[in-house]
Amino acid sequence: MQTTIGGISNQNRPAGGPGFSTGGHSGVDYNSYLIPWCKGNSVSVDQRTLAPYRQMIQILIGKARNRLTLIDANNTADPMFDSGLDFSDLESLYGKAQAKGTRRVAIGKFDDKWEKAEILFVTLLQGNHIKLYETKNTHATAIQKDILQKINLGVHEKTWHSEGSDKWMLHGICSFLAKNQTNGGHIRLNELFGWETYIRDRWGDPSGAIPGKLNRKFSGTPTMSIPLHFVLAETLARAMGSMQDKEWGKNQSKIRRKMADAALSHPTRNRINLNYFYQLFAEHSAAHMADSFFLRHMDDKTSARYELIEIDDSSPKQWEVKFEPEFLRWRTNQRTRGRAVGGGATTPPKGSGGGSP
Repeated sequence: MQTTIGGISNQNRPAGGPGFSTGGHSGVDYNSYLIPWCKGNSVSVDQRTLAPYRQMIQILIGKARNRLTLIDANNTADPMFDSGLDFSDLESLYGKAQAKGTRRVAIGKFDDKWEKAEILFVTLLQGNHIKLYETKNTHATAIQKDILQKINLGVHEKTWHSEGSDKWMLHGICSFLAKNQTNGGHIRLNELFGWETYIRDRWGDPSGAIPGKLNRKFSGTPTMSIPLHFVLAETLARAMGSMQDKEWGKNQSKIRRKMADAALSHPTRNRINLNYFYQLFAEHSAAHMADSFFLRHMDDKTSARYELIEIDDSSPKQWEVKFEPEFLRWRTNQRTRGRAVGGGATTPPKGSGGGSP
């Protein structure tokens, strides 16, 4: 979502998609990389596990979208103009951060959902996705730099499970929000890190003289049709699970890679035999999830679409599973990157394409 403009790197591309350009710079080609990335990385994990991550990033996106809408409406005097995710947002979602103490829960123990929020904030800050504000519109430059330096040194990992005053939760980003809640402290999405372009392409009007206007309602297909921010939250959640000694979706990722590799070796380069489809899930102790993959795309636009096709004149009767191009493009992009850094693509087993396995 970024490019080099005027010799300066990491500048937002214009909204409007690849068919729109300004100053010689085109919009984002979502179909080549970002939509395929969503299709390959949106896995089915218990939504109760992922909910805190999705909620946090949805609030950040919503606040940024509201801010940009007010800018487009020339209404920057609105009291909500500089608002971001603050301590009260977290308390509204999760209640108090620390337990008062019961027979089963030690006094001062941090709530699990607050810890998940902290893990997400740490990763977003390290990736330059968010900024910390100590007042309504004052960037907490020094505080952010200090917290980021500690994150880069791994202090949060070393003190995550600590007890007492050294515990990271008492010094991290949630703590920053708590200390600055009366001053208007908040977290704001870094709109200049590609996020403004995404928001305008996801919710803005693509048909106007200036594509991506947010204060004008429209009906139709947005420039970016997939909620990428949810997939990012889920992907980060899986990557960060190790901090809480958990791991989510690893088997599904392996299954998807193997399915895509096998499909790309099929004569049609887009399908595998149904028997092999079920075999892969069984081999990874996930046989119970196989059927659900055919239905997920019905209520989740980020999910890959799996189509069941009967093999003509097969006896006994057999079927194949056909994959949509975006899902296969995800794997092709992934394998290309692997070769670029010295990795290699895996070879699918023989017989995993059409006909009997």
